[in-house]
Amino acid sequence: MEISRLHVEAISAATKHRNQMPLPLSPGPPIFLGSDVTTFLHKYESIAAFTATDHSSQNVVVMLPYYCTEAIRETVVMMRGYERRDRAALKTEMLDAFRYTDSRPDFLVYTSQYLGNLCA
Repeated sequence: MEISRLHVEAISAATKHRNQMPLPLSPGPPIFLGSDVTTFLHKYESIAAFTATDHSSQNVVVMLPYYCTEAIRETVVMMRGYERRDRAALKTEMLDAFRYTDSRPDFLVYTSQYLGNLCA
């Protein structure tokens, strides 16, 4: 996948500052592997808010797929929230798309897997 000018600008802006967001695949940042989307989004947004001096919604959205596995990245970049650079919409879409693998009870869909784990 080719990196666009907007991606380069977002990465460049993130690396100019002392309190920079950890780069994808470096030690420390959250990586979304497909489960516990609520926890991932909370950690990602917390790090973005704490570290980035330019943590505009657009930059946070542009960088998010790079904190996911390649297969998930392809799914995320196809979401409307990502295409529109709409942080709230992307979060809602991700919570919906990955709800079946989320272990957080507040967003949990009661799947047979969850109920089995609850009874175990």
